Amino acid sequence: MIPAIIKQYGHKEGLTTSGDNITQWPYDSPVPTEEEIEEFKEESRRMSLISQLWRKADKYISSRISVGGIVRLAPYEKTHAKPKAIADWMEAIWADYYTRRAEVTAGTFASNFDFTNNGEMPFSFEEALAETKA
Repeated sequence: MIPAIIKQYGHKEGLTTSGDNITQWPYDSPVPTEEEIEEFKEESRRMSLISQLWRKADKYISSRISVGGIVRLAPYEKTHAKPKAIADWMEAIWADYYTRRAEVTAGTFASNFDFTNNGEMPFSFEEALAETKA
């Protein structure tokens, strides 16, 4: 019988047993203050902005080069100019992302999700790969 009662009342209420007697007691949920509600809303907004910002930075890069392309060129970043230029371009975008993320946290973010200020990828994947084979 106790599992049926627990299923009926859920986890937000309590049950106490003493012999064959079962006593139900209500869950006393603290009511959040207006200030706590506003803090929660603001934190949710910040988290949403950070998530959107990350997606936009990632999409800006991945629309120009695949993860496989990045992995393929990574070993040549130290020895070849074109793979290094592509890696530097990606690092600049992520540095820009972290600068904007800090602005979101500080409450000074101007809702700029555009990463075109970092320019286009300096070389195509094919150009960079060709340099590694020369």
